[in-house]
Order: sequence, then C-alpha cells, then structure tokens
Amino acid sequence: MECKDKWRIFCIAGIFALSGKLALAKECESLGERLSSTNLELLSVVTKDSKLCVLQSGFQWTEGPVWVNELNGLLFSDIPASKVYHYSEKSGVTEFLSDSRFSNGLIMSPDRKLLLLQSRNRTVSLMKGDVDKPNSTYENIITSYDSKRLNSPNDGVFNTTGDLFFTDPPYGLPKGIDDPDKELPFQGVFLFTKADQLYLLESELSFPNGIALALDESYLVVAVSDEKHKAWYRLELGDDNSVTKKTLIHEHKDIEGENSSGLPDGLAFHNNGLLFATGPGGLFVFDSNLVLVGRISIPNVTSNVAFDSTYKTLYITANNTLMSLSMM
Repeated sequence: MECKDKWRIFCIAGIFALSGKLALAKECESLGERLSSTNLELLSVVTKDSKLCVLQSGFQWTEGPVWVNELNGLLFSDIPASKVYHYSEKSGVTEFLSDSRFSNGLIMSPDRKLLLLQSRNRTVSLMKGDVDKPNSTYENIITSYDSKRLNSPNDGVFNTTGDLFFTDPPYGLPKGIDDPDKELPFQGVFLFTKADQLYLLESELSFPNGIALALDESYLVVAVSDEKHKAWYRLELGDDNSVTKKTLIHEHKDIEGENSSGLPDGLAFHNNGLLFATGPGGLFVFDSNLVLVGRISIPNVTSNVAFDSTYKTLYITANNTLMSLSMM
C-alpha cells in the first residue's frame, strides 16, 4: 500500500488494519482544505488548523462512542467483534467488555448505568453493576413491541427526566429488511419512558439510524441511512413527547468526483447548538436552526461521533478506526 502525503494518517491506519491487529498509531494532521465552511459560528470551534488524529486502528467496524466521566474516557463498540473498548489519553485503547452481545449504540443512563443497544441480539440492555466495574452480564430492558421482537436497536438518547428515545433499523438482521426473522413491519423510532412504557413515535422513515435530542429537548434529529434517500429529519416533540411534526432537514445528493462514501448515521450536539453529523464523505455540520453550514471531508467511512465533557474533542468512529478532532 502506497502512502500519499495528503492522506498519510489514513493510509497508516489501513496498513494496521491489514495486519489484523490493534495498533496505537496516533498520527495527526491539520484539517486544512478538508474543512469547507465560511460560517463564523462553526469557525469559532473548528478551523483549518484543528487537528484530525487517528488514535487507533485495526478494528472491524467501530460505532457507538460515548464519553464516561467516571472513566475519564470514551467507550465505543466494535460491532462484528462483539466487544466494547475504552479509550483514554493516558492508557490508549483497552478492552472493556469481552462480549457486548454485538452492541452498537452505548448510552449512559441518568443513574449512571451503561445502556447497550445490542443490534444482533435485538435488545436494549443494561450492563449489571457500576460502569467502573465492567462485566459482560446484562439485564434485558426492551426486547419487543406489540409482542413482536425488535429489529436491531441502533442508537439512542435520554432526556433529562429519564425517558429514552431510540431507533430500530434492520441492520443487525442477517438479511436486513428482507430477513425472514424480522417481525415488525416497519423500522421505528421509539420512546421508552421512565415508567417502563414503550411507545412508537415514528414508523415511516425507511432506515432510521442516528438520533440526537435538541439541547432544549423540543425536538429530535434522526438520520436516515437509505442509499436512495440520504437524509436527516427533525421530529418536533409535544409536551407528552409524542411527535407533532416531521420535517426534512437536508437530503444529500452525490456529486460526481466527490467523496460520497458512507450514509447519514451518528449525531452529536455541541453545547453551542451546532449539530455534527456523520454522513457521505465525512461530517456535516448544521447550525442551531438546522441549516447546513459546513462539511469536513474524511476519506474513511464515518459512523458516529461524541464529544468529551469539555467539548474540546470530538471523537469519531470511522470504519476500522477511532479518530479525534480538536475543537477550540
């Protein structure tokens, strides 16, 4: 494999991936022309001098990053390996859970328990015990809706009162949407209340994937990872958290010659209201009115993003790597 200087950090990551081993290969480069924006709000937190780093490579498919204050680090899934890893600046990457039951999204609950959306297991589960005492034993929290098994729980977010919103596409099923074991006739966005009640909020999106809750908790943003309709939607929430209105935010159309690898996927709000979204070619950034104000090109398929507690680092799961982007 020949490494061109322009993409050196990604080529190095690819070499480690081909070796079949995890290897700490922290290589950083300035964003430079990979950042495309003239928006002052975005440029106040990300500039062409911001550092994009490959922290480690050699995974199979990384997903579900979540910052955990108790660990002073990041947890993330390697779905095909059925493992969860921990990353910290001090220790690098270490194995956290040896059997995650094919977790995708990872979320910290309001009472500081680790919630796992276990895609191929078709469950939403809690890891038993405290998050600083990792163990691969789980309590199933959600397994079905209307007496039918969930498809493949993917991504989720809690509100401040302890209600959980999550998406349920078919990606963990061996044959996807056409799998004979698929029981639900739709791919849903759900609400699971702190009173243990499960409600279907939305059933018409083709492939609901990443999900984020607005800072004021008035709406959800849901990424639709449909090859024929690469899009993001806004779901307005009523006082009872039902969806009162669905609005298309942005639909991506591929441009010939442009890096368009990947689909709309994971999302994260910055504390200033900007929304960072993984999608074709890298990251899309929307302002607080959900207007697209910038893009960051990454020549690796991005799956999800998460901020640290200070919002000074954006962690990016991308194909077989864990990456980071420094923020102002």
